[in-house]
Amino acid sequence: MNDMQYAALAMDYKNMMCYICDINTYEILYVNQATKDFFLLESKENAKCYEVFQNETKPCSFCRNHMLQIGQPIHYEKYYKTQNQYLEVEEHLVNIEGRMCRIVFSQDLALQKQKMQRLQIRLSAEETLVRCMQILMQEADTESAVNHILEIVGKFYQASRAYIFENNLKKGVFHNTYEWCEEGVCPYIEKLQDVSLQAIQPWLDKFQEDGEIMIYFTEKMQEVYPDLPLPTGYDEKNIFLVPLMREQEVVGFIGVDNLQANQEQTALLRSMAYFLLNDLDKRRRFQQLEYTSYTDMLTGLQNRNKYLKMLQEYEKHPPKSMGVVFIDVNGMKTINDTHGHSYGDFIIKKIATILRACMGKNIFRIGGDEFVSLSENISETEFAEKVRILREHMQADNEVCVSIGSVWKEGQVHVKEEVFAADELMYEEKQAYYKNLVKEGRSKAHDVV
Repeated sequence: MNDMQYAALAMDYKNMMCYICDINTYEILYVNQATKDFFLLESKENAKCYEVFQNETKPCSFCRNHMLQIGQPIHYEKYYKTQNQYLEVEEHLVNIEGRMCRIVFSQDLALQKQKMQRLQIRLSAEETLVRCMQILMQEADTESAVNHILEIVGKFYQASRAYIFENNLKKGVFHNTYEWCEEGVCPYIEKLQDVSLQAIQPWLDKFQEDGEIMIYFTEKMQEVYPDLPLPTGYDEKNIFLVPLMREQEVVGFIGVDNLQANQEQTALLRSMAYFLLNDLDKRRRFQQLEYTSYTDMLTGLQNRNKYLKMLQEYEKHPPKSMGVVFIDVNGMKTINDTHGHSYGDFIIKKIATILRACMGKNIFRIGGDEFVSLSENISETEFAEKVRILREHMQADNEVCVSIGSVWKEGQVHVKEEVFAADELMYEEKQAYYKNLVKEGRSKAHDVV
């Protein structure tokens, strides 16, 4: 086998069409297998190119043989009458053993356009994934980041809805935790809370069998899939679900409803499921760490770390008005020494409960027996009423005894100064309390004498 025969053999294994003809006689010298298949050719003996490819009896009026030069290929779209189709053509002029020949390579434009479209869709999917990952890295707020990603994913698939379900192991239920809806589409998130494990089990079974779920519904989809947890009025044409997996266990899933485009690009949603779960886990661990860093574990109130951080925030952004309450437990050491630390903890928790009920948020346990309440942007009358109710509740409880200092200021508010002033008033009340105890003790001793 010579080189020409090897070349011909190689061309038969390519999908690109190729033929060779003499530019003077128009005689076809070679046709590869792809060309034979496309033009349904059986024999090329003594055939002319214009006869085979254009169904003409003489050379084509649009023939470009005269334009060909050795080493300078020409490219254009060429219409082939026999197939009623345009092909993308590349033509070369070559000298084959003293014979000037034209080598023609051609490709189906429709096929090429389909390949390009598929490539563009894959690139779009990859760009969408990268964009979503950037959002996860850049946006600090979890809800904002996840909702933004669901919007991007939903629009990529031209879907009506994109959402996330997560399980609650303690309750044994699933919650629709996040949802994006196309404009005009009714949200389902409120209807899909506390979905029982039994109701969601059909999805979980399918995840175990198939890894992912794509279902195309008929008009009577509730009859076809009676066990699937679909809300009343659900009328989507299809759904695509991908599980959120943690250690081989399905802990939730991400889904899109009524996909209108890119249905074959399932890899995007699979990748998003992986990255979203990792990011949600990371954010929850951080939130848990932040909670333990800023929460008093005994009372559930905010702790001294959070208190100091709030003071820094108020220095940067002072409120228009501020009411401060400073509380200290009277006789805490005596309580612990006499009744034990468990009873002391009971008293501390009781005071925290009363503070929550009377003062609302921004209550801090800043020491063993010290509490601070900060009420920002509140009127003097409203603050005074809160303090009055707080004192009433504290005095009404026979087990609780505290000293309270409170101040309110409007205008040039310096929170640290207001806290110091409230602390001073609390200290004055505490001194009065202990003086009264001493006085009562002397009176009782005198009565005994």
